[in-house]
Amino acid sequence: MTRLITQPLRIQFDGNIVLGFDPAAAGGSENDRWPERSFQETVHLYRETWVRLLSQVSTAMSLAVVLPVPLDSSAAARVGSHLREAIRKVNNGECGDAVIEARKAIDAMDGKRPAGESERYIAGIKKDERTFDQRLAMLRHALHGLASPAAHGDDAAVDIKWDREKALAVIAGVSALAACGVVSASA
Repeated sequence: MTRLITQPLRIQFDGNIVLGFDPAAAGGSENDRWPERSFQETVHLYRETWVRLLSQVSTAMSLAVVLPVPLDSSAAARVGSHLREAIRKVNNGECGDAVIEARKAIDAMDGKRPAGESERYIAGIKKDERTFDQRLAMLRHALHGLASPAAHGDDAAVDIKWDREKALAVIAGVSALAACGVVSASA
């Protein structure tokens, strides 16, 4: 059953721009670190537009949003770099390589898994007794397992055909995991 969007969709973009920010030149106050310029843009998409756009695609559409990360040598910066590269590879039609970049992003995460708790240990805990960090660790393990075949040439991996939608699903999962704080700002 196909359900069409009948209400207008409003997308709001908030932008913060800092030109030439130098942490060493900023004073000790946090206020010195706020953006020089902020802006907001709203885009309205009405029902007629959705109907026209959806009638032009065969199965599905997706939107990739890359979250800003520090541009230093921290774990968060490495994760962000791999995710940006994954998006670039998807856009170039290199879907298997994009999944490999998503796996590299997972590998760059510091883990934030509760100390000494392996995947097997966490899986042995009753589902309704797992902490939030344990649940995120399980998600991390699952995403790593999903993305791993793209990097290996084993018998099971040969049968996996990565297309745009599957690659974007992995990238979105890794991005969501990073957004949940599995990556520390300094590692």
